[in-house]
Amino acid sequence: MDVHEKRGDRHHIYLPLPALAAPIAVRIASKHHHLHTNGDRDFQHALPALCIAAEELEHYPDFEMVSVESAKETVHVRKSGGDFVVDVDSPDETVHVSVPIRMAVVTLHQLQSRIETNGPAI
Repeated sequence: MDVHEKRGDRHHIYLPLPALAAPIAVRIASKHHHLHTNGDRDFQHALPALCIAAEELEHYPDFEMVSVESAKETVHVRKSGGDFVVDVDSPDETVHVSVPIRMAVVTLHQLQSRIETNGPAI
């Protein structure tokens, strides 16, 4: 994740997270968080489709999924190489997030496995 503020103190935040951070976070969170809300249950029901979509995304060539441009900001969401990339540019900040698709697949499968093994816990 890379964030540049364009106004005020002009902070710059760069946070490189290793690919293993998400699966480790899932393992820790799954011990303490149980599904309580409809949103959590909706996510649980959508999880198999999300797993399939992420797996299939790996096989596609690079492409832009979403491109939105307005007078004040632009948003681009794309598949680039083995990454899922989100870029946002606004008058206040520029944000760049890149997530390895393989890591997303592993994390989604881990979530699904934990739910199937432990009941509705993520």
